[in-house]
Amino acid sequence: IPDWADRLFDHSSGSIHFPTQGALDDLALFSRVLRHQFVHALFHEQAREGNTAPPTWLVEGLAIHLAEDPWPDMEESRQKNPLLMPLPSLHKPWAQLPPTSLSTAYLTANVATQHLIERYSIYTVRQLMNVLMTGLPLETAIQQKLSISYEQFQLQWEQSDQPHASERSKREG
Repeated sequence: IPDWADRLFDHSSGSIHFPTQGALDDLALFSRVLRHQFVHALFHEQAREGNTAPPTWLVEGLAIHLAEDPWPDMEESRQKNPLLMPLPSLHKPWAQLPPTSLSTAYLTANVATQHLIERYSIYTVRQLMNVLMTGLPLETAIQQKLSISYEQFQLQWEQSDQPHASERSKREG
């Protein structure tokens, strides 16, 4: 995952600033990153009237999913079996994360979002995002749309990700 990719979408203007020099060198990468950034632009446009942004892990996970082009780096990162990050640590923008943690943050977002989609359906995730875009807090939106608490969702996710769950629980506890 290129570390520069997260800086291509300008949240203040809602526009994508994409360097095109050398784009023809790797059209697959160009297309993948552009689709990912376009999803960010769509969410930004929808969230304009909301008071708070949805958690970054969910927005990034949906951008990866909706771009419909798996990132080879993601599977490579998954093969290394890293400890996934706790979701609350990935709520705010990732600019404060060390560059060495970005690939794990993207992987965590992808795995958690895939779990959300597989367990509750993309339709339910869309309803969740619609409620979040109105400014409803994450905990309230999850309770309302998934009929469980955010803590219960995190436990479900950790249990579905068995190789990482016990290590993550030890690290948080």
